[in-house]
Amino acid sequence: MPSEAELLNAFGLHFIREVHDLGLKFSEQFLESFTLDNPEWSFTKEIDGLPPETKALMHKHTQAVLEITLQRFLSLLEDEYQLVQIDGQRALNISALTDSLALAYKSKDGWISSYSEMANEREIASTSSTISSDDLLKQFGKPLVHEVYDHSLDQCGGLLKKSGLDEIKSDAVFALNKKVVELTLFNFFNMLEYNSCMNDMQLRIYDGQKFHRLTEISDGLGGDLIDENVGWIAEFSHVINLENCIGFAIHEASPAKVTTSAFIPILDQLGKALIEEVYDQTLDTSSPLFQDKLDPEVLTQLQQDSRVSIQQLIIKTTLSNLFNFLQSQSSIGNLEFSLIKGGKLYNIAEITHGIDGDLFNGDGGWIDRFSRFSRQDETSNIVPFT
Repeated sequence: MPSEAELLNAFGLHFIREVHDLGLKFSEQFLESFTLDNPEWSFTKEIDGLPPETKALMHKHTQAVLEITLQRFLSLLEDEYQLVQIDGQRALNISALTDSLALAYKSKDGWISSYSEMANEREIASTSSTISSDDLLKQFGKPLVHEVYDHSLDQCGGLLKKSGLDEIKSDAVFALNKKVVELTLFNFFNMLEYNSCMNDMQLRIYDGQKFHRLTEISDGLGGDLIDENVGWIAEFSHVINLENCIGFAIHEASPAKVTTSAFIPILDQLGKALIEEVYDQTLDTSSPLFQDKLDPEVLTQLQQDSRVSIQQLIIKTTLSNLFNFLQSQSSIGNLEFSLIKGGKLYNIAEITHGIDGDLFNGDGGWIDRFSRFSRQDETSNIVPFT
């Protein structure tokens, strides 16, 4: 009778060969020579005339989309359904045979690398990478500014426009909001660089050929972000002042989903560093700015709930947007954000259902467990806001 490990491996082999590889083979055929007499597929003639480099990029994109789709499907099976295999007289829940089907599928030594006949499809680019370190950094910095920095300020702008403050006071608060967002991201990069030097954490970018550590191709990610003349914010941000903010709403964090117990210590390693070195550090630095720059009238008008501060809200919003960005970029294969524990590398996007839940999950969440500002008596020096 096959063991549980043998049954899991048999399922993995079948899943790769009959789903993963067939999808990639169809993509290859479609881009190279596939034609179909169907009006819905009339664009195949346009694709046929594209240069090989463009077809290779399209195929790589298709592979990334296929992998994240299958990964999310496997996660769905773990969260809400059961995948049952009948083995003789036994009915076995396949998802119960491993800590994570999604991780078994896409991890370094998982099903793709073990069973796929097309395991090296990411390397099909017909030309070698000639992308400079500066261009790679800007490929990271531009979407980071748009999706994290600008989006966070757009959300803060929407909040201020509803606050009842007059234009002068709103502009003053918004200028401080910008400082808090900058500090949050700057402190995150400091945390990343320190932990990268300690070989505990890494953020890598893919150039079409291989991954590069951002901390190794940059002289300082924080400086790349905030340099007034050539930094990413100066070059790419559309947010200059409150007037040109789009004004998105700030949404409540998604409820936390249960993370596989085996990964909780790994995520807690990230959470402790994030809260102590980013969340708390930004509060320490920004709170005196608000006390010094805002007059008592503004503070009184902002103060609605002594447990919630505008700085805390902005930091949470920025970190939420940051991790949504990192996970979305990881899902399409552009980035890899990983922790190293016990000599093993763990891709954060693969072992968590969402940082929001871990960060904002009230009692028992990262802020509650690791922050010096999680208790009422420790928020007295923070400017409150709702």
